[in-house]
Amino acid sequence: MIDAVKQSNQIRDAASLILVRDIDTDPRVLLGKRARSNRFMPDMYVFPGGALQPEDFQASVASGLNPQFSARMGVRGSHEKATALAKTAIRETLEETGLLLGRPGDVGKLTDHGWCAIRQTGLRPCLQSMTYLGRAVTPAFMPIRFNARFFVAAETGLYGEQVDSDELSDLQWIRPHQWQSFPLVDITVYILKHFDKILQRSKRQQSFVFRYSNDRPVISWQGKK
Repeated sequence: MIDAVKQSNQIRDAASLILVRDIDTDPRVLLGKRARSNRFMPDMYVFPGGALQPEDFQASVASGLNPQFSARMGVRGSHEKATALAKTAIRETLEETGLLLGRPGDVGKLTDHGWCAIRQTGLRPCLQSMTYLGRAVTPAFMPIRFNARFFVAAETGLYGEQVDSDELSDLQWIRPHQWQSFPLVDITVYILKHFDKILQRSKRQQSFVFRYSNDRPVISWQGKK
């Protein structure tokens, strides 16, 4: 029983993609409602995203991730893992919203249903269009835990048609200051409340770390001062 509890409470790597319309003028970000049947954050509005999968390491890309992000992503400097997490965010976004950040090309012969769907589009992930914002570690009191990385990308680089999925419904483009109109978890509230500051800090190669200490959220920053 103890081993089962420990296993269920292990921290899994994950990634989310924050898609933004009119990022330089009147930003609006895409949120969707998680299914009520979901064990993790049911009925909450979130950014599209999910857990890292083995084939996320193998999929071919159209352009690479900025190598400067690797040092701030909690991957022990592994650019390979940082790149895989960026691909995770793109794959999950397609699965949950029908939208794909990509360019023409073949991702390779993969078997995961998400990558098969991407291969059918004739596109490969475009990681150069992504900016790393920060990461959040689910608190120890939660039965399911993630070390989730958050990326941002402009809507202008997207292909596909926005559509609800079994994982995310009621997809909406909202202005960050409208966060109080939706049921959100703490990390989503933090990102939306401080969206402008987070974007500006990312331009200075700084990223946030959102974690818990004594069951209370603590935010720190990594990167250039």
